[in-house]
Amino acid sequence: MAKLIGKYAYAKLKSVEVKKEAQTEGWEWRKGSIGKIGTLSLFESKHKYPGKRFVHMNCFEGEWLTTGCGEVEISDTELKVTSKNSVYIFKIGGKGYQLWVDEKTETEQ
Repeated sequence: MAKLIGKYAYAKLKSVEVKKEAQTEGWEWRKGSIGKIGTLSLFESKHKYPGKRFVHMNCFEGEWLTTGCGEVEISDTELKVTSKNSVYIFKIGGKGYQLWVDEKTETEQ
């Protein structure tokens, strides 16, 4: 089971791009999530890809999106996930921004 690092009460998928070396047929479905808004959970893999991170977004419309494991960069307004095949950029800033911690969240040391 992955370790929950943090949750964002508001997130919006701004963009997703395929990496040149990973261009494959059937990749385009990811672009259908651009503009979707929801809550975002940041996880760290403990077993399959130790130390690598990924996000799971529950859209307010009832859909969801989970990225592959990779490197995560976080600024005040954006969260970027660079996985093996894709680069995702989420908006996490603005009035709706909130990072919260609950009993399942393991804070970073």
